Amino acid sequence: MILSRTAIYALRVLTLLGRAAPAENLTAARLSSGASVPRHYVNKVMQQLVAAGIVSATRGQGGGFQLARPPRRVRFADVLAAVNMDLQIGQCVFRAGPCRTSDPCILHAAWSELQERVDDWARRTTLADLDTTAP
Repeated sequence: MILSRTAIYALRVLTLLGRAAPAENLTAARLSSGASVPRHYVNKVMQQLVAAGIVSATRGQGGGFQLARPPRRVRFADVLAAVNMDLQIGQCVFRAGPCRTSDPCILHAAWSELQERVDDWARRTTLADLDTTAP
């Protein structure tokens, strides 16, 4: 798997927040059920997204979460960084330890290309790029 479970969950809940009305607060329970993410994971992910300034939180009656900035300004790369997902970790998939360009493994070229494509996707894709008419 290229993305961690936490990164996938973060993208799921942010997709829901991106589809919500601009002033609408979504509760952790609603995000959990709507994104099929366990409630304890929603709380963990939301803390990280709030700390990164991607999401804002309101406590109390009528509270919940909403995007802290417009969907066009929420890049997937920012989301992944907020949940400590580093796409360029340089871990060799064939050998233990980091990739070594001076002594590449048999999978080095293919793995490097995949990492570059995922990194490019994350840097250029925003929540605004999603098809909000899909179920």
